[in-house]
Amino acid sequence: MQIEIRGHIKATDAIRDHIDRRLRTAIGRFGHRVRSVTIRLDDINGPARGGNDKACHIEAVLDSPRRNPVVVEEVHADLYSAITRAAERLSVAVRRELDRLRHPPRERSSATAS
Repeated sequence: MQIEIRGHIKATDAIRDHIDRRLRTAIGRFGHRVRSVTIRLDDINGPARGGNDKACHIEAVLDSPRRNPVVVEEVHADLYSAITRAAERLSVAVRRELDRLRHPPRERSSATAS
């Protein structure tokens, strides 16, 4: 799994370690189905203002025929909390998408459609 970190917040070694741990925990069991993960870290209001303004945007590209990325975003006052929550949401979203790929919805036949 390829991980790329972008954004306006400088990714220190501690932040990189936190991201790596959280992503491996969240989607490690799906790792063989995840091609790449792009994380964008931003301070919405800039460094001068406080508040709930640290954003973590994660896009995971799955190894699937649909090729649509799974996208989650979390905003929190603490960057580490935003990363943790986004990773948890990504785990649920990836599992849901893989379940959809495994069990596609059945098409309704024209005889049963009304």
